Amino acid sequence: MTKLRRSFIWFFMLGKRLLKQWSFVVLLCLIPILVPTVNMAMSEESGLVHILLCHEGEDATAQAIITSLTEQDTLARFTVVESAELATNQVANHQADLAWIFPDDFSEKLDNYAGNRSKEPIVTVVQREANMTTRIANEMLYSAMYPDFSYSVYRNFTQANVVDKNQVSEEELRQEYNQMQLLETIVTTEKINTNGAINNIEVNYLNAPIRGLLSIMVLLCTLTAAMYAIRDRAQGRFDWLPPGKRLVPALGSCLAAAILASVVMLLSLIVSGMAGTLWIELVCTLLLIVTVTGFALLISLPFRSYGKFGAVIPGILIVALVLSPIFFNFAALEGYYSLLPIYYYINGIYQIKYHLWAIFYAGIVFVLVFSGNYFLSKRKKRNTVI
Repeated sequence: MTKLRRSFIWFFMLGKRLLKQWSFVVLLCLIPILVPTVNMAMSEESGLVHILLCHEGEDATAQAIITSLTEQDTLARFTVVESAELATNQVANHQADLAWIFPDDFSEKLDNYAGNRSKEPIVTVVQREANMTTRIANEMLYSAMYPDFSYSVYRNFTQANVVDKNQVSEEELRQEYNQMQLLETIVTTEKINTNGAINNIEVNYLNAPIRGLLSIMVLLCTLTAAMYAIRDRAQGRFDWLPPGKRLVPALGSCLAAAILASVVMLLSLIVSGMAGTLWIELVCTLLLIVTVTGFALLISLPFRSYGKFGAVIPGILIVALVLSPIFFNFAALEGYYSLLPIYYYINGIYQIKYHLWAIFYAGIVFVLVFSGNYFLSKRKKRNTVI
């Protein structure tokens, strides 16, 4: 039997051995369940902030603003209610975060405010507390009202200082206003560092974290396999191997776990329709397998007790959630992000330079793994049993 064939048989047996561990099988089953679960929990119908819209009258401008808000693809979930009393009660009872109440004579109040004939507030905002979320949400209200407010300012100023309102009709003013350059032409938005962009995936702001959470599950499966390898080492199961080669079964076990979990993850992304270009997904998944395997081996290398290592796995996952750009990407934490394999997988989906960085990261990690194993193998044989 050739060495290559023997290696494949060993690898197959290590993977089959993992599938006989019920805890590992449960983790694998959680991966495909995670996608619909997170999609349901973070669906657009829930949103990050729930805002009630109320207008008891028939003002056309107010109705148009409410319609535009409900049709926007934003972080907010908008619900139209029939009365101001109902909106206030729902906010008070924690059924909504905010309520925007438009008055019956919205157009008149807006026009008077724009013409400096009144300082009375136009829209009533009902909220339990003022926090960053509500303040950002209220900016959406200002943005929605701005086009009508801007035109009212223009019309009031023009009629007062430029033309005779009896000689120039409303339609002529509106036509002249609409011919002006839009504000979008003043500001130009450009993306930097897009030369290496390789994947054009339509990312929904609510389900975007799913890919990062799936990669965390792959990390968890690989760390679990590393814990099993520590148990084997503690029980002396591979003591017949030379000390320097006892890392090989742990390497095979972690690699098999990473492959199994990554395959399930990739299939889940494809079935859910979240996968991008296939070859990019395959390359990123392959790099994730390699980097996660090295990371799990490096973290588990100093441990002699699989019980202690199992106790620190939740802490490792919390650190991975915090120090990975899954939910937020802070430039100040960029250096910490790069310490974890999740960083290279998430960014590698969009830019090819992170594939090269992932290879470099894997090289450093495996150098540390083999160097650490070499020095530890020179010490007294570690076979402490819990």
